Amino acid sequence: RSFVLMNYLIYFLRKYSMEESKYFVSKVQYDLPDENSGKIKKITEMKLVRAISVTDVEAKVTEKYQGFQYDWRITSVI
Repeated sequence: RSFVLMNYLIYFLRKYSMEESKYFVSKVQYDLPDENSGKIKKITEMKLVRAISVTDVEAKVTEKYQGFQYDWRITSVI
């Protein structure tokens, strides 16, 4: 039974996956106030994003960070 499910999953991924998509690394930076000292820390996160273009990466990251508590910015896409 698991063999059939695995084959169906592979079929589904091949049929419905984005044909020309690539993987990009997006660097997202935000300022986080330190609780102890009160100083601002710059936090950088790297996100792996599957997208068609850099513009698509920006749209997906923006959607993911909507409603995020702190101001954030994309510093690079590789």
